[in-house]
Amino acid sequence: FGAEYVEAALAAQGRRLLVVDPAGVDDDLVGDVTEILTSLCVRLYGRRVAADRVRRAVEAVTGGPV
Repeated sequence: FGAEYVEAALAAQGRRLLVVDPAGVDDDLVGDVTEILTSLCVRLYGRRVAADRVRRAVEAVTGGPV
């Protein structure tokens, strides 16, 4: 899953991708990408929730929309 992109990026720097267990590459990459996306989504939605809470608090104090 996307290994060719990693390989191309490394090749551009004069490096190469060494695959020790070809059967495990897809599972590992999918797992890693899933973890990265999950982390980014948590940060994004966490910030959005925090921003909504701040907005509601400011509206409550000022008595109107921000």
